[in-house]
Amino acid sequence: MLTLKEYNDKLARLKSTGKMTKTMKMVSANKLRKAQKAQKDAITFEDKLNGIVSRLGVEVSPEDHPFFNLTKVPEKALVVEFTSDKGLCGGFNSNLNRKTADWLLHNSNRFKKVEMSFSGRRGWVFFKNRLTVRRYYEGVAAKPQFTDAIHIGNDLQLAFLSGQFDEIHVAYNQVTGVLSTKPVVEKLLPMDVNLPGSATSKQAEQGMWIYEPERHELLFATIPRLLNLRIYSILVGTSAGEHGARMTAMDKASENANELLKSLKISYNRARQAAITTELTEIVSGAAALQG
Repeated sequence: MLTLKEYNDKLARLKSTGKMTKTMKMVSANKLRKAQKAQKDAITFEDKLNGIVSRLGVEVSPEDHPFFNLTKVPEKALVVEFTSDKGLCGGFNSNLNRKTADWLLHNSNRFKKVEMSFSGRRGWVFFKNRLTVRRYYEGVAAKPQFTDAIHIGNDLQLAFLSGQFDEIHVAYNQVTGVLSTKPVVEKLLPMDVNLPGSATSKQAEQGMWIYEPERHELLFATIPRLLNLRIYSILVGTSAGEHGARMTAMDKASENANELLKSLKISYNRARQAAITTELTEIVSGAAALQG
């Protein structure tokens, strides 16, 4: 049985832990609001750009842009995983790492060579000794900026155009609710010739638009920007998902700390009552011995 001093030490540590997790939850809640605003702005802009590209994409063919060119038998693949730099956010990173590992296992027969790049330390630490690491974009996940997305996007586009890789895939946590995410792995390059919205009313839209400059030039100018914007949406979505997951995890940790605190206080009171009873018994016994 623990002594009263040991109980007091445990109670103090639990109270300190509860304060820390509560503070971390409040910090994550504040960062979550900022990340959600950035994500909303990115999605809005991406939707507008997709609308423009959909008009340009009427009757698009693989010859219109090199990013549409499909290799008949892809042999070299690159997987870019987007995780957080820090932990203490539940299964946010571990679920994505498992999803990516499963995808690599099921697609191992499709490619002769598979390499990985990372935004976020948690993914890099998990895979660095398992596969060939091409790039580690350090310092991007904590505070994603559009310049970071341009850097990553340009790097991926150059790797694809130069023939280093036949396919490029992205693995990230897709935000499905305010505090919920789902790990996904999807193909980024080559792009599908059926651009968003281009499959509907093609005949009706043909001839409705006048392009300046020509449609071909606009496609070459717009598609790379669309890819960079897609990378930015993934970055800010990952940031929002991380803070949401950490807020949930810290809330649960605070609840657990309070439950342990209540249980420990009961044990402490019992030990204190037993100590008082023992002291009273010793006093009574001593008094009786003196009288005898």
